[in-house]
Amino acid sequence: MNFSQNCLIVIVAVPIVMYLFVLFETKGQRTYFKYLWRHKWFVFQECWRIATWEKWAMSLHLLWLGIIHDWRKYLPHGYIAYARNFYGEKCLPGGIEEKERKKAFMNAMRAHMKACKHHWSHWCFVGYKESYYIINDLETLDLPLANGMDDAQAFRYPLVSCDMPWIYVKEMIADWAGAGRAINGKIDPVGWYENMGGKMKFTEVTKHRIQTILEEHYE
Repeated sequence: MNFSQNCLIVIVAVPIVMYLFVLFETKGQRTYFKYLWRHKWFVFQECWRIATWEKWAMSLHLLWLGIIHDWRKYLPHGYIAYARNFYGEKCLPGGIEEKERKKAFMNAMRAHMKACKHHWSHWCFVGYKESYYIINDLETLDLPLANGMDDAQAFRYPLVSCDMPWIYVKEMIADWAGAGRAINGKIDPVGWYENMGGKMKFTEVTKHRIQTILEEHYE
């Protein structure tokens, strides 16, 4: 090989090696890597279950969403924050390290949920009562995930939700089912919705779509 070919190999190989080091540096990060792949596989299976094949274009889109589901969690910043929060070594409760770990995790989670359309908070924003969007039970949630201001300001304003498209409602339910199966081996999005739905901000249209999918595929 000539010099330019050697340089090209180094340019390509070094970032790959560094990225793999980020993924597998600690036992917690290796454990999180296994969990994430297991979760993704289960979500893809649920997308296949929910797919309505008479609408083949939407079904192919849903399967594609199942394939790329949560790909952003493999980016180093979010990956490390999630791994340390769930699988990191124990630290002193209330200590500086724990606070920094929680802060990094919350920042990563907020960025993930606002970037990924299968999360309900992607379809929310902090607004005013005069907003022209459909508003469902105006109130301020304890933890506004959708905001362009700091938390102290966000608490003064209502969290406004917009209708979720069918395709992302389906991926969201597949995510619930896949997470339950990966964590405790149970596929129970109905139970998840019954327990957690009151903490999520949905329009009546989105609620109807959720109920329709759950009744068709999980009851």
